[in-house]
Amino acid sequence: MSILKPWNRRVLLDIIPNEVDDHASTGILVPEDYKPKRNDHVLARVLSVAEDANPSLDGRRVVVQPNGLEEFLDTEGETHTVALENYIVAVLED
Repeated sequence: MSILKPWNRRVLLDIIPNEVDDHASTGILVPEDYKPKRNDHVLARVLSVAEDANPSLDGRRVVVQPNGLEEFLDTEGETHTVALENYIVAVLED
C-alpha cells in the first residue's frame, strides 16, 4: 500500500457529506418550482499537508471553495481529493 503525500502547497482532504434534509417541512408554503439556495462551500477534514503548506491545518475541519477541489484516482483505484491551501476559506474551531 502506497502512502499519498500532497505536494506543492496542496492539502489532502476527506470531504464531509452535507446532511441537509431537502424535504424538511417548515410549515411555510412556497412555489413548487422553488429551490433553496445551496451552500457554495464544502466542509472537509485535512488528512495531510504538503511540506510547504501550513502544518497547523493537519487534522482540522476546514471550509473549502468547491472550484478548488481536485479529485483523482491512485494506482490502487482509490479516489482522493486535494486542494491548494489558498482555497481554504475558514478553519472550524472546536
